[in-house]
Amino acid sequence: MEKEVYFPRVNGSSLDFYRIDNLKQLKPGKFGVLEPEANLFKVDEEEIDLFIIPGLAFDNSGNRLGYGKGYYDRALINIPEQNRAGFSYSFQILDSVPANKNDQKVGIIITERGIVFSRRN
Repeated sequence: MEKEVYFPRVNGSSLDFYRIDNLKQLKPGKFGVLEPEANLFKVDEEEIDLFIIPGLAFDNSGNRLGYGKGYYDRALINIPEQNRAGFSYSFQILDSVPANKNDQKVGIIITERGIVFSRRN
C-alpha cells in the first residue's frame, strides 16, 4: 500500500517517532515495550497523518486512560484530534474515564466490532 509506518521510542520524558520497514527493527525498550532502533529515520510528529494510540480504556467522548506517564499527551498536543485513533477491544470502551485538561482526546476508536466516532461535548 506504500504507506510509511512510524513507531514511538521513549526519549527522556517524550516520544520520538521512527520509520520502520519491518517488525524486526523493534527491540524491547523502556518499560519492556517494543521500540524502534535509534539509528532509523526519525520524523517530527506533525509530519505523521494518523496516530493509532493504545489505551487501557476509552470513553465515547474520546478520552483515553493510559499508563499515567503522559507520553502520548505530550506528543499529541499539536496533532489535530481527527488524526488520532484509539485502538482497543470493545470491552475497553467505558461510559467515562478520568480526564483532565492535559489529556489529549482521540477522534475515533477502532475496535474488533468497528469504528466509534467520539462525541463532542
